[in-house]
Formats: sequence, structure tokens, C-alpha cells
Amino acid sequence: MLLGVGQAGLHVRDARQEDHTVLVVMIRLEDKFVPMMNTQAIFQQFVQPTVSLGVRQLQHGPLQVGRPVRLVTLIVALGVDRQGRKHVLGLWSGATENAEVCGALLDDLIARGLSVDKPYLFILDGAKALKKAVTSRFGSKGLIQRCRVHKKRNIQKYLPPKYHGMLSLKLRMAWGMTKYDQALQELRKVHDWLASINQAAAESLEEGMEETLTINRLGLPSQLRRLFSSTNLIESCFSRTGDLCRGVKHWRDGNMAQRWAATVLLEAETRFRRIQAYGQLPLLINALTSTLDKQEAVA
Repeated sequence: MLLGVGQAGLHVRDARQEDHTVLVVMIRLEDKFVPMMNTQAIFQQFVQPTVSLGVRQLQHGPLQVGRPVRLVTLIVALGVDRQGRKHVLGLWSGATENAEVCGALLDDLIARGLSVDKPYLFILDGAKALKKAVTSRFGSKGLIQRCRVHKKRNIQKYLPPKYHGMLSLKLRMAWGMTKYDQALQELRKVHDWLASINQAAAESLEEGMEETLTINRLGLPSQLRRLFSSTNLIESCFSRTGDLCRGVKHWRDGNMAQRWAATVLLEAETRFRRIQAYGQLPLLINALTSTLDKQEAVA
């Protein structure tokens, strides 16, 4: 089966004629790349046989999950195709997470077959550089869903611990609603409550508030809303990376980090399973198309 990575492009069909066009792109930036197993053992088992292949397949890719190794940020893009299969789309590195690095990754994905003329659901962790890179290249065709897990964590940073439980309850109630208008109304109530405690917390919710409800605006069923409300689908990549890199005590430079990350991510990809409720993905396809048609009609 041909994978939708490397020079093969991002739209391929396997022997069963399954359409692997990318539908959802998840992008998540972590605070740190934690080295975690014996270095020599991992090298012999995973790195030595496939390091060149791994870098070739993954270094020309875009967006998702930055894990700093010292002053190096690795950004990885994870895609979900129309069959519900997950693919590591690419890997890139930079000194920091910024719009230029994220943009370079997206440009590379576009060059490899990610069409700017098709609609996508981008699930972002809230980094402004990611949003800027997506909107500047995909415009209205790139619908953005903000990760609710990261949004809640960001708000909690401004609140004393005694308010965290109430915040979680209020957000869960608002985000648990099916209708977009009702959910937005409840979020505005949460905003007012936060403003009475800490204005910075209220502003944190207000920033990108409506983008936390994109999956509601699309009218997705509950199972798809749960799957695409956060970037948690990519967690399996990083938990596996952490396991295999536990024994690394010294990262020499960005190239070393990139080689290890590429190899480990490709190994993790072999363990991927289809997402739950993949049979409902046609509903997402129709919702994306319908939403964009309405936007173009208004314009």
C-alpha cells in the first residue's frame, strides 16, 4: 500500500482502491521533547536500518506538535483521511515555533499534494503562528477547530486552583451542547463569570472562543465532535516517541533530534488504527462542503 507521505504525495489509493485524500489535519505544539530506553538498543532496533528513509519521508512536511529539544522545535503534522486512517504527514524543525516555520511546513505539504482548493478541518492547539499560517494559505477553505483541552488549560493559568473545578464544569456544559448558537450563548456566560474573577482569564476564553465551536457549527454527530474537539489523536505519536527516546541523555543538535523523531514517528505510524466512528466521516465531508458553499454565496 502506498502511504500519503514523502514524494508520493498526499492523495493516493491503495490496492483496495481506498481514497486516502487528507480530510483533517491536526497540529499540536508541545512545550518540550522529553528524552526518555537504552540509546544503543534503540539505535540497533530502529534508527540504524531506517534513518535515511525516515528523514526523507518526513522532513518535507508541515504542521503539528512542536517538541523543543534544547533550542530546537520539532513540528509534526498528522492527517486523517476519508477512510478514517491516520498518517504522519511530515516533520520539520526550527529554532522556535513561529509563523515562518509553520508556513514553510504547510508550503511543503501543498507542494506534495495538499490542495488549497479543497476544504479541510484544521485542529490546532491555539498557537497563533499555526492559525496565521493556515489562514494565509487556505483562507475560508481551512476551517479551524481550536483544541478545547489546550483552551481550558490556558484559562486555568489565570485562575486560583479553587476555581478550576467550576471552570471545567461550566466549559463541559457549554461544549457539550449540540447547537452552535446555544453553545456560544453558554460560553459567553462563562466569559462573564470569568470576568468577575480575573479579566485575563476572560480574555483568554474570548480569544478564539467561536473557533472552539467549529465542530458544532458543522453540525457533526456527538462521536465526531468528541474526536475532533482536541488534538488528543496525536498523543499516541508522542507517547511512543517518549518511550523510545527515554535513554537519550544528550541531544547534540537539531539534525540528531530530527533523525530520531523521523524514525520513531514512522515506527509509531505502523501501530495506528482507524479512528472511531470513521463511518460517519461522509457527514463531515458534506458539512465542510455545505459550509463553504454558504460562505461563498454570501460573499
